[in-house]
Amino acid sequence: MSEGLRRNIGRMPFFDFRLVYWADYVNPEPADPNEKDPGHPLHIAEPYLPSPGTLINKTNKQARRPLKKKVKTQLSRMLLSNRFTHVLPALTESAIRKRYREIDLYYSPDAAGKAGATAQEDLRAILAKTLFDCRRRRIVLIAHSMGALIACDVLYSLEFSIDTFITIGSPLGIPLLVEKLKEEQRGAIAPNRKISAPESISGQWLNLFDPRDEIGSRHMPGYFFAPNSRGVAPEDRAVINDYRVGGRVNPHKVYGYLRCREMSEALFRLITRDRNRARLFVETGVTELLYRLGNRLRKR
Repeated sequence: MSEGLRRNIGRMPFFDFRLVYWADYVNPEPADPNEKDPGHPLHIAEPYLPSPGTLINKTNKQARRPLKKKVKTQLSRMLLSNRFTHVLPALTESAIRKRYREIDLYYSPDAAGKAGATAQEDLRAILAKTLFDCRRRRIVLIAHSMGALIACDVLYSLEFSIDTFITIGSPLGIPLLVEKLKEEQRGAIAPNRKISAPESISGQWLNLFDPRDEIGSRHMPGYFFAPNSRGVAPEDRAVINDYRVGGRVNPHKVYGYLRCREMSEALFRLITRDRNRARLFVETGVTELLYRLGNRLRKR
């Protein structure tokens, strides 16, 4: 996020950041950034890398993709489509379980190592506690991939409001997952059979997606969600996720979403809403200094 603000806006105002983390449910032992062996289970194949600074030629890149990869992508799109979900829901669910391990985990009946708890209850509790601790402050909740699904579930049960909800690479356009939300939130179904956006969002729901993102470019959440009583509904915006490592691109990767121009513009507007010029001048100077110092330490 800081990289994006610095590159796209030219200023980095100070903001308080809290990370809600679930990866340990899937990988109990953390990956090691110092592990260089690609075959080692703790090797990080897609580490954080600064933006390459050049945009990718989507057409040429797509044309160069191996036939096997193209077939897998098209098959995935078909299995997750609205029509296929209604005709063969069991096959769609099976595809999600095999391909998207985190989503399968979320709907599994048991939480890892916790008797009497479901993974859903356990994962939601982590986010709910963090939001509760910050309830007296303006909250901008950014949720990526499965995190968007968990966050949406939590927001339906929240007893206070957040300002802004930003989803990136969100699966909330996959029909099967929307149906699961509807089953759980029957009271939120609007007359047009859409599900109403959570009442706890008071300001804006911004959904950023890269059209190449296999998960985030399903039917957009705006297709399935109606406005809540405050008039808040998903605003779908196409972006370019510029993440790549070596010659491989990953338009679903969180790093590229967090530093895209649309994210930077939204964050800068929200962070600086109530700040005067003098405070902003001092803050951006200090954060720029800290950012440069951090980069130097990482390079050592």
